[in-house]
Amino acid sequence: MRKSILVLSALGMLSMAACKEGGSGKLAQKWQIVPDSKTQDSMFKAQLTSIDTMTAFPAEFEMMKEQMAKMKPEELKQIPAETVEMLKTTNLDSFKMKARASMLEGKKKQDEMEKTRVVVYDFQANGLVKMYATDNLNQVDTSTGWKEDAKKKEILLFMNPSAANGANIPKDTMKFKILHLSGDSLSIKAEGKEVMPNMKPMNFKKFVEPKKTK
Repeated sequence: MRKSILVLSALGMLSMAACKEGGSGKLAQKWQIVPDSKTQDSMFKAQLTSIDTMTAFPAEFEMMKEQMAKMKPEELKQIPAETVEMLKTTNLDSFKMKARASMLEGKKKQDEMEKTRVVVYDFQANGLVKMYATDNLNQVDTSTGWKEDAKKKEILLFMNPSAANGANIPKDTMKFKILHLSGDSLSIKAEGKEVMPNMKPMNFKKFVEPKKTK
């Protein structure tokens, strides 16, 4: 479940700038991530620049290419055809052109998806956090538990005891500072040695269930 907690933390890179401090509200409710399109666009442009200024194949590409060369035909069938074709590329300029096109196509699909997709974090009163996307309700992550320290204005996220399988829960705990909490908005920021210095706060707004169509 460490992965779930780290994903929660990493999403801070995609959330808005911090809300003002203060406010009061109930943490145990459903919240939806408020994405920061400016940060996403900035990161995307940086990735494109990285591709355009590339002077050699990435080390990861060379490693994957070596691994593919050792694969059996039946194993290759499990890899997307686009990936196989990309790994067969021997010309750097061709690779850069394909990588750029793939990035642009991926960004286009992501933008379309985000028009209707909402990522929800349901902080339940029983100490469980349910994480899911509204366009994929069949996949709900229930591997994370939570506790609030109101005095310190902190949230502790840890492995759900029922999913721990004997894991040492205290070592798998992450701390988030509550920067702002009101009835309809929440801003938290991950703290600790594992957190990147430029990690932005995660910002949420109260999730309102969409009206069911008849």
